[in-house]
Amino acid sequence: MRLEQHFSESELEQGARRILHVMGLPESLLAAAAAAVAAEADRTRLSMDGIVQQITTEAMQAYRRGISNEKFLEDFLAQKWARQVLEILNLSDTPSHISRLAVVLKAEAKDKRQNLQETAQQITHAASEDRQRGKAINIFYFEDFKWRSNARISKAEQRKLDNLAANARAREILRGQFR
Repeated sequence: MRLEQHFSESELEQGARRILHVMGLPESLLAAAAAAVAAEADRTRLSMDGIVQQITTEAMQAYRRGISNEKFLEDFLAQKWARQVLEILNLSDTPSHISRLAVVLKAEAKDKRQNLQETAQQITHAASEDRQRGKAINIFYFEDFKWRSNARISKAEQRKLDNLAANARAREILRGQFR
């Protein structure tokens, strides 16, 4: 259920900057803090002060469990994109699914050296295409990295194509020598 809390961009940014200040984090994490604020604004009816307090309280609790403030915000951002992927694909957004997909998004983004938004968009696009082809899209689709077969051919298939092309070139060279 979307509650549609409306804040201006400047209010969201101010809230994010307050979070960075309270948590003692660098400006480079502003996008992650802003995503956390926006996600909480969408999810709750809290004021901006309440949102800042909620996020910083959760961060402090996570810190006591050994999770750094940076990792907390990165996880928050990954969960935001996981929710969006699940929402676009009309899949259930249970806490379990969100956290499982967030782990997948972070791993894929790290593997491809791109940001979480690009990764989420690519995975969503591939899953949509696979669904149209009749593939079942569920949490295991993401955990088993099945969208990768949609995005590109496997390394084994690429080697096979490369070998076929090399064989064809070799035959042409041999034909040219024996003519």
